[in-house]
Amino acid sequence: SSGINAEYGGIEARKLMGEEGYMEKRDAKVLLERDEFHLHPYGMMRLCQALWPGNHRPTLAHYFIKTLQEKGLLLRNWTENLDNLEKLAGIRDDKLVEHSGSLLRWKCNNHKCGSVYDLLWLKDKMERHQFPNCSKCYAKCTPDIQFLEDESTSLHYQASV
Repeated sequence: SSGINAEYGGIEARKLMGEEGYMEKRDAKVLLERDEFHLHPYGMMRLCQALWPGNHRPTLAHYFIKTLQEKGLLLRNWTENLDNLEKLAGIRDDKLVEHSGSLLRWKCNNHKCGSVYDLLWLKDKMERHQFPNCSKCYAKCTPDIQFLEDESTSLHYQASV
């Protein structure tokens, strides 16, 4: 469903961030780089806030895909979007491949721990003005996304087989 989220709720995705409330597309792309996240994590956290469920609505195209699912015609819905609008529209997890991951899931960077956290956990951390460190081992957590310099995720490979 990549491309159908280009504009939703009257707000273009590339204009969600920045000091003045907006950021140019080329600058917003920097937020999806691993090094940038480690140097300036609060930009990514602000992006997550901008994409909270309820801030935007699925488009008619999302609901069309849901209709295909309900009629048994949807094999799989691939998306590169990070905003979870497909899930909000009602696309089931078994039909959805989030190629680039989701900003609404965060994971512990300590591979021995590997804890995964949801939106409510992140929202609680942000409301307390705390950096999202792991609640179990206190290691740094990152969004469960494919950063620009990352190779394809195992989920992507798995779903393509």
